[in-house]
Amino acid sequence: AMSNVGIRPSVGGKELLLETHVIGYSGDLYGRRLCVRLVEKLRDEKRFSSIGDLKEQLMRDYDSIVNG
Repeated sequence: AMSNVGIRPSVGGKELLLETHVIGYSGDLYGRRLCVRLVEKLRDEKRFSSIGDLKEQLMRDYDSIVNG
């Protein structure tokens, strides 16, 4: 899984949230209670100039997790 702990500055977020994307899972987990254990920090949260730039960084993050 990949998680973000922060305020989501690239999309105008204001409150601190934990968001987790479970890699390979396509169901709906909204409203469900989950236990998330943070194992490794990849990078600090930052504001991206566009959603496209954010998506590109997320793909690089994903690649670093999956391929080491």
